[in-house]
Amino acid sequence: TSLLSVNSLIDEACEDVVYGLDYPWQGVTDLTYGQRKKELISIGAGVGVGKSLMAHEITAHNFKRHGWKTLMIMMEESPAETVRNVCGKLDDIPYHIPGTEFDKDVLRATANSIDGSIIIWNPDENSDPETTWASIKQAIRTHGNDIDCVMLDNLTTLSEGLDSSEKNDFIGLVSKEFADMAMKFDFEAFQFSHLNTPAKGSKSHEEGGRVLESQFTGSRGAMRYSHMMFGFERNKQAQDPNCSIIRGLKNRKYGKTGVVKTYYEASTGRLTQRNWQDELYENRKVG
Repeated sequence: TSLLSVNSLIDEACEDVVYGLDYPWQGVTDLTYGQRKKELISIGAGVGVGKSLMAHEITAHNFKRHGWKTLMIMMEESPAETVRNVCGKLDDIPYHIPGTEFDKDVLRATANSIDGSIIIWNPDENSDPETTWASIKQAIRTHGNDIDCVMLDNLTTLSEGLDSSEKNDFIGLVSKEFADMAMKFDFEAFQFSHLNTPAKGSKSHEEGGRVLESQFTGSRGAMRYSHMMFGFERNKQAQDPNCSIIRGLKNRKYGKTGVVKTYYEASTGRLTQRNWQDELYENRKVG
């Protein structure tokens, strides 16, 4: 009964293959042919390079452009910070930066507009890795039929306290179960990860070093179960440290990979696509 005939699949095979929904960056949409539910996307970056920034941008874009409902599991920021960050992307105002002058009524109105469409997991539930993951799974199962996307930021924090072997096994389990839930409940799953140290003699990720699939925390699980994998690269010591790169590393369905240049607009707090000059990514000269 588990076998299918070719004849029973011909009509479905003859249907047009269509683009998924667009990303905030046209270049990423072109690389991936768009966002699709039932897929797991893994994104890795160095410390303080901009993983959470991507989560905020994609969440705000999917709300504004596609009317999507997102469950945000942000383990390295408070829930109020998550609200400020997502609203900032919608209003083009960096609410999260100290000293930013803004109209609180505008922020309040934007926050009210996303209420019910953005659900935030309470990080106070954070405990040991197994207990925390069980709590997160319960939240996903509770809201699974009503959400379009889940952001899990990040796997490194989730697995904190485990030794290397335990961490790899645990992240492999998380990746598998996350992918399974995305398929079962019909949502798009994003998981974010820090990176292991590059090989000796290679540029650090905090200085713009290239991201490899094998450098993701718990890389075996991420590589096995992810439909897409991206590296986010930024040189914090560059002549212009606002220059960054989204690097497509894995594309299970279509095999298309490549690089999309992006730029952090400090005045708005937005990450936009921009074709900056390569020399701006080089280390700034000292002395």
